[in-house]
Amino acid sequence: MQTKQSRGGRRLPRFVHAAVVISRAGTGTGLFLSTLFLLVFPAQLVSFGILDVMDTWPSIAVALMIVAVFGVLAWAGGANRAGALSAFCCCALVAWFTVRYVVKDVTFSNEPSLTVLLYALLSIVVAGGLISLAGFIVMCILPANMLRGRGMYARKLVAEARKQKAAILLGFATIGAGLATGLISLDPRAYNRVVTITPQGYQAAIAFWAGFDIALYNATVRQELDQHNATLVIYHPPNIKTTAGRTAFIDMMQQWNASCPNVKLVMSIQGWVRINNTGNDAQDFFYNTFPYDGSAEGVVSWAKDFMDIAVANNLTNFAGVNVDQEAPDKILWKDYGIDIMPNATRHAESVAIYEEFFEWRRVHHPDMLVTSTNGMKAVLDGFDGDDDMQVIDRANILDVHGWDEIAPMIYRCGDGGTPPYGDLPRPKPGDEGKPSSWVYYQFKFLQSALVHHDGNDSRLGIYLGITNLSCYGADVEQYDRNGNFVGYGYDQLVKDALIAKHFGSKIITIFILNTAMTGPGPDAFSMGGVFDSYGIDFLDRFMADINGPGSTNPFQIYLEPDFDMIGEYMLDMLYNLDEPSWLLVVVIVEGLIIASAILLHPTVKSGVLVRKERA
Repeated sequence: MQTKQSRGGRRLPRFVHAAVVISRAGTGTGLFLSTLFLLVFPAQLVSFGILDVMDTWPSIAVALMIVAVFGVLAWAGGANRAGALSAFCCCALVAWFTVRYVVKDVTFSNEPSLTVLLYALLSIVVAGGLISLAGFIVMCILPANMLRGRGMYARKLVAEARKQKAAILLGFATIGAGLATGLISLDPRAYNRVVTITPQGYQAAIAFWAGFDIALYNATVRQELDQHNATLVIYHPPNIKTTAGRTAFIDMMQQWNASCPNVKLVMSIQGWVRINNTGNDAQDFFYNTFPYDGSAEGVVSWAKDFMDIAVANNLTNFAGVNVDQEAPDKILWKDYGIDIMPNATRHAESVAIYEEFFEWRRVHHPDMLVTSTNGMKAVLDGFDGDDDMQVIDRANILDVHGWDEIAPMIYRCGDGGTPPYGDLPRPKPGDEGKPSSWVYYQFKFLQSALVHHDGNDSRLGIYLGITNLSCYGADVEQYDRNGNFVGYGYDQLVKDALIAKHFGSKIITIFILNTAMTGPGPDAFSMGGVFDSYGIDFLDRFMADINGPGSTNPFQIYLEPDFDMIGEYMLDMLYNLDEPSWLLVVVIVEGLIIASAILLHPTVKSGVLVRKERA
């Protein structure tokens, strides 16, 4: 019985035998990861009621391609060229997906054991893919696979195929169906689903991210803001820890009150971070960085001062403070040696600081607002009740209980492409311009998280933007995926605001009121102020469109696959596996995969058969 010989009587090189084992180990690990990420985790999204089964179809489609196509061929035929090439494709796809949606956000400092395990599994996948590719190349250049004798081999294959015709047809049909379904389903045009938007009948309030200087706005703009009782969330307010800054703040608030008595102002506090301990706040805190959990002490100190100063000076148009939670400035680490990486201990300390502040606010200034502007990643903790994503994102959102509004930056239209106004590159993915279904899914996600965490969605808010960039461009013609003209950038802004009303957002905050550049130089983008972009009558038209007659009429939007949201959730579920019991399960499963790969080694399998025959 010839067990170690290939066709033609020639022995396969030991490298090929070893390659088959490593290939199957990599493929098996890839199938395990893809099943976990693309099937198990999305199933949890469905169980939470965030998405329905069809909403998770993008991940299911990729799973079909990996498992039904590359995985089956790779595992079943790892000892031949077709299997080796399929193993490479399977491992490459799993590695890309894992790096794209998972590994890029995993940090050793926060979850060391899980991180080591994940990188170990990914290394097995990458090694399996590379070895499979090398095995494929080696098998292609073996003498047994040269053109000589190819005719005899082909006739043998035809004869064997006739015997197994039914099985082969079924296999090709299954693989073909999986590949076709996966590829077609990832095309938005094939994801032919619509959802009906029914804006609620309440009168939504309007707010803007805005510069503080009243001279930025002419008399007509100020009159429009006053007429519609607008709220301005002020970025870069004066440093009230200095005498000059305090005087400038009081003076500007009084000017606003005299010119626009119906306009309320909310101060967005910078991420003040302690860098010294001299007792002089002007020297002890670093200014001009976004708030994160490491700046809680400074944020709370400035917030208290703003509130006290407003009351002491009878600034009745002062409505409260905002905390725009984003990534901290790298200068903190480079110039001052401040640790800005995710840190669970620091985060716990920041929670205590904020909780103390909210109790202080309840006692001293119960009518003043405190709102959070943030990304969506940390909101995921609303589903499982822990704080791992907030630690990773360095944001205090659901793990403190005093925010009056939680308003993510749902910036559908961004500064990508050609300056100064960006391009409309759809269907190219990225921040340059997303479909309205992306806004819908973000709201659905936020609402579900708040309901799970709070029991209601009363704190739900939104920041829509960026005005006059890409898909919100004032003069940019807009078309749906079927080529139908659907208006201009203004019309898209109205539609997204109506989606916000569908979910019950009481305040629609728009980024931005005054035109501002993203930076210096010719490559900067122009973030267009709403009046500069859409006309001096913008607010009259906008408020009529979202609150006036016909504003509650239902309309439909196309739903398009949104893989990024599922990817964010995968990371949260992955961190939930960082428990000894779950880590042990993963290790056992991986051990079984590697053992199977070894037992299916040609020499091992044949040796077992020989021993059985001799027995």
